[in-house]
Amino acid sequence: MLLSVSAGRQLHQTTRSTASATSTSGTAAVATASASSSSSSSTSSDGTERAASHRHGHIDVYFLVDLTVNVPGRLDVLKQYARGIVGEIFKISSSVRIGVGSYLDVESNFDFRKVVDLTYDQEDAIGGLTELDFLVGSVGQESQLFALEAVATDDGIGFRTDSLKIIVWIGDSPGMDPIVHSTEQSAIAALVHAGAHVIAIDSGSLDITGQGKRIATETDGILLKANEDGLFETVALTVSSDDSSSQASSFASGDFTYVSSSAGGNTATVIGPLSLPDAIVEGVLTIVEAES
Repeated sequence: MLLSVSAGRQLHQTTRSTASATSTSGTAAVATASASSSSSSSTSSDGTERAASHRHGHIDVYFLVDLTVNVPGRLDVLKQYARGIVGEIFKISSSVRIGVGSYLDVESNFDFRKVVDLTYDQEDAIGGLTELDFLVGSVGQESQLFALEAVATDDGIGFRTDSLKIIVWIGDSPGMDPIVHSTEQSAIAALVHAGAHVIAIDSGSLDITGQGKRIATETDGILLKANEDGLFETVALTVSSDDSSSQASSFASGDFTYVSSSAGGNTATVIGPLSLPDAIVEGVLTIVEAES
């Protein structure tokens, strides 16, 4: 199922009031939003330290980025605002590590490359993002299924056994299935076995076959898709109407809201519209809050 969170969560509403005014232009609001979100990201709504309330204690965030992009400049903002993104994530807990990996089209000379293994060093994490070399012009299917399975199974990446594991997957095209020894099913099985939550960020046509949604759903993650303005919003699977009947909702837009889910009266998260850097931070924070 897609991620559900408590209706008591205040962080999104705090951040949204600042971020929404700046993100509509398509530029990142991380630097602007940090003033309002930094205190929220280090403490919960009752004033207790977030690290103390988080049941895992340790948080590992791994960026998996497609280097072949259809839209020139779209992912350059990831490099431009890498310092703000990394800084905001490191504020969430006293025990955060970040890593970076990349992949290309299946015709390219590598399927998955480890750029920076999970590290406490913020400068290393920032460097891993800023040194990514994007290639404009995707030729089609990507090697992400192999890459996702590799991230989930490669001990060298360094996921801690007791950590909250989050993979921020950014791509713009569906992956070849099968590729080498990996399939969508084997990748999902590996991710679930590792206990990883996937934030699938669709910057183009990543979910055109439903692959991104399926992987996010099976890992209790989040799917965010770029709208016509280039801003990112949650793609909702289902919401419930006032009479509790389940309704399909193909695209959730507008300011942050809570909507009832069809599963036992829980609440579902709708995020957006946000620039790419804010969408990343918001997605990570949402998963952390859900696991608190």
